[in-house]
Amino acid sequence: MLISIIVPLFNKKNSISRTLSSLLSQDSNNYEVIIIDDGSTDGSDEIAKEYVYKYPLKFRYIYKKNQGVSSARNAGLSYAIGTWIMFFDADDIALPNMLALFERLIVKYSSYKVITANYKSSNPAYGKNERLYKKPSFKYFWYRTFNLRMGTVVFHKSIFDNEKLLFNSELSFYEDLDFSLRILDLYDIVYVPDEVMVYNTADNGLSRGYHPLNKDFASNIDMNNITLRKLYKSLILYGNIYASYKYRRSINDFYGCSYYSNKMERKKYFLTIYYIFRIPLKIRMTIFKYFKCKV
Repeated sequence: MLISIIVPLFNKKNSISRTLSSLLSQDSNNYEVIIIDDGSTDGSDEIAKEYVYKYPLKFRYIYKKNQGVSSARNAGLSYAIGTWIMFFDADDIALPNMLALFERLIVKYSSYKVITANYKSSNPAYGKNERLYKKPSFKYFWYRTFNLRMGTVVFHKSIFDNEKLLFNSELSFYEDLDFSLRILDLYDIVYVPDEVMVYNTADNGLSRGYHPLNKDFASNIDMNNITLRKLYKSLILYGNIYASYKYRRSINDFYGCSYYSNKMERKKYFLTIYYIFRIPLKIRMTIFKYFKCKV
């Protein structure tokens, strides 16, 4: 089996060498790395080309004009020859056991198309056991029992034959969440608690800085889809709107703050539900039992 690792690259001169070296140091040899340069201007391209020159059997370099991380990931799919796909950010670090672990899981769970693991971070997934989550698995995703962090997931390539499961190239903020929600709705998820990479929280995504409102996934959320009938998916969507509101507030984007504030106001009771359901289940049940006894 061959795993194609797609690395979108944009102005990551200070981290790309570390990332590519970590991929080169894998315990497995059944992989290729496809670097999609999304119009870098800081010299990142020269570093990437050095790896291609030294290790031509492992690395390929493709340049494209700047269109964002989603476009870069989609472009990488057309060059991938592996039966399994992984997307890996240009500032994260792969642990040496990453691909060997996924190879073992691919054989063990041969009928499944999405396999995810854990990662080193200040806020990793909480799941402690290897487990299969049947679709749709929004509840477990909401409680962070598992995550679909790019760099910790392998996808069977056949998934991307469906154009609806490509990354939305119109988004540059929370584009991963948009993609993950579609995956959760359509596919069972295999999760293992083993850590396979170090997630760089200092620089999320392809580039830092301001994200236009229309490029933010939260601005595209239809509030009519936030209902109690689809509670956990609704909590994820509402939580994303709230997160985007806080981001706009942090960068003093007053128009964006007002926009999301008005959007949340339409389902303001969900903010209360959001905080209640963020309380760990055991604590929540204890509270509910306490008040039930009082009544």
